[in-house]
Amino acid sequence: MRHVNRELDRILAHLRAVISGRGFTQMEIQSELGWGRSYISQLLTKQKSLRFDHILSILKVLDVAPEDFFGKLYQFGDANRLGNRAGAAAPSQSHDLGLNAASRRLRRRVDALVSLLKQKGLIDDAGLARAVEKAGRQS
Repeated sequence: MRHVNRELDRILAHLRAVISGRGFTQMEIQSELGWGRSYISQLLTKQKSLRFDHILSILKVLDVAPEDFFGKLYQFGDANRLGNRAGAAAPSQSHDLGLNAASRRLRRRVDALVSLLKQKGLIDDAGLARAVEKAGRQS
């Protein structure tokens, strides 16, 4: 049982480092997930039981692939995708580190708008891809 507790401590420490390294606050994550006040804090301090689906939900908000998170934690696969220190973003994701909370909220709103447009049948993936490509050519 001691080994399990040590491993949980390692996972939680790595998760906290990734959250911090990605520039998020616990409040932003729990707000994004619709969790109650201080729920994430209780998970990260072992006051509540952490489940695998909690980790996956948090990683999704952070835009970190589970294989990158666990690869770095257990040193398998392309462990450097999260960078050389715990919680650092991959080079391809480094633009996210510079985003402040307002920029992340705007990004989430744009994502929600695109989702709504798709749901209403006003745009599809091909149309969205063409629009993004056209916008890229114009800038």
